[in-house]
Amino acid sequence: MNHEKYAQAINDFQNYLRFKPKAANIYNVIGTCYRYWLKQDSSLKYVNKAIELDPDPHYILNRAYTYGAMNRYDLARQDALKAKASGVPIDPGMASELKIQ
Repeated sequence: MNHEKYAQAINDFQNYLRFKPKAANIYNVIGTCYRYWLKQDSSLKYVNKAIELDPDPHYILNRAYTYGAMNRYDLARQDALKAKASGVPIDPGMASELKIQ
């Protein structure tokens, strides 16, 4: 996906939040879009908001991916372990990189 499409997707999801401001899943999706767009600080802001609204372990794993993209491996490992403890499968590449069995 190119930058223009990420910007459009983020804009569309932000418009949705005007009607459903507590939609944690939408904050999580916006965070994912920002991560793929390589805007990690924005990604972290939105994923943290998703977790604040709903501490779903999938959102916590998403934050682990964002921390990994930011080279903050200690925090990435912490979140990945929390998600794994809740039964969320961890990508094998990430598990290997973070030394999670």
